[in-house]
Amino acid sequence: MFDIGLLEFAALAVVALLVFGPDRLPKVTAQATHWLRQIREQAQSARQQLTDSIDVDTSMLKDLTDLHPRNIMRSVMEPIDEARSTVEDAGRAATDSFPGVAPDTRAANPAAAPAPAPFDPDAT
Repeated sequence: MFDIGLLEFAALAVVALLVFGPDRLPKVTAQATHWLRQIREQAQSARQQLTDSIDVDTSMLKDLTDLHPRNIMRSVMEPIDEARSTVEDAGRAATDSFPGVAPDTRAANPAAAPAPAPFDPDAT
């Protein structure tokens, strides 16, 4: 989890022994493990409350990053994007099957802005 090697663990143990002393070290260790257990339980409870409140299938969730709003919206928008691409493909197929019909240029270039309205300085 923290990627601590044997040497680092030994150094932490020596520092903890020097800071807390041999008398208080077992009590401090027990308190630390108790706090970690409480933090884990609270995180699990928060995750459960979030998944219940947003009504997401928990089998789809792998970790808490799946609860990020951007990831949730991406999973919601995927079917919509697929439907949009299907409709666009059908529109292209319909345009290709009727050679006399001019293709819709707005679909080809959605960023193209329409021509601005004529400006009349005397109108104001």
